[in-house]
Amino acid sequence: MGQNKKVRPIVIPLHFGANTEGIQLGAKHIVDYLKDYILLPEIEISQTVEDAHLRNLATVLATNALLATATASIYKAGEFPLIIGGDHSVALGSISAIAASEDNLGVIWVDAHGDMNTSKTSDSGNIHGMILAALLGEGDKRLVDLYQAKIKIQKENVIIFGVRDLDEKEELTINRLNVKYFSYEYIKKVGLAEALREVDVYFKRKIEKLHISIDLDSLDPDIIPGVSVPVEDGFTKDDVRKITTHLFTNFEISSCDIVEYNPLLDKKDKTLDFLLELVEQVTQLV
Repeated sequence: MGQNKKVRPIVIPLHFGANTEGIQLGAKHIVDYLKDYILLPEIEISQTVEDAHLRNLATVLATNALLATATASIYKAGEFPLIIGGDHSVALGSISAIAASEDNLGVIWVDAHGDMNTSKTSDSGNIHGMILAALLGEGDKRLVDLYQAKIKIQKENVIIFGVRDLDEKEELTINRLNVKYFSYEYIKKVGLAEALREVDVYFKRKIEKLHISIDLDSLDPDIIPGVSVPVEDGFTKDDVRKITTHLFTNFEISSCDIVEYNPLLDKKDKTLDFLLELVEQVTQLV
């Protein structure tokens, strides 16, 4: 649904949610190709005591608080926030900001991973794998209450799309909350067009606006290698083009994330080129 809004890219090179070198370097590869962007800093805060179950929590919280403030200001000004990460923990700031203005916000999480861990279930302690859970009110209260002390997204307003690497414990959380998810295996079985039709049916009359959060590791790493947590198989570039076009055509899109670009792991700028193509596609669709 074309909105004719101005797209405002927000580049945020946060990497401490993933604790993988290279993600913080993405911004300098991207900004030369963008117009009217905002570049936010990664706010690194040293912690006297580090919690192995919530690695770099203070840095993730501070950086996301800044992002949420910027995103909310842009959204309230009538522009379209396009958040370019950075690891997927940046979605805590972007979605919390939009949810402050939209009571019945939907989220589609296009990702190889569920990101439904908490500090009690995560083996790594990396916060980028806890973000969707936190947005649903699960896990550490400091993550859950970022920007506003409330649950940001209702569990029936979320779809995880394309997941192909779920931890056993996070799968238990997904099932307990009855969060809707489409595994990559299921999408491949029924076909992308049918899966997207089911997305339409599921969200129909439930949500008013939809936030799209695209992790580049949702794509096949043979095609898009510049990601920190690659998982075998995955979407093609054309799949993601079709997903994006379909969502913009059938829903009112509030905002969008594109995350987890890691230039240190890229090959011949394949990932950078596709990221920039996605930015252009979103800009044309808004």
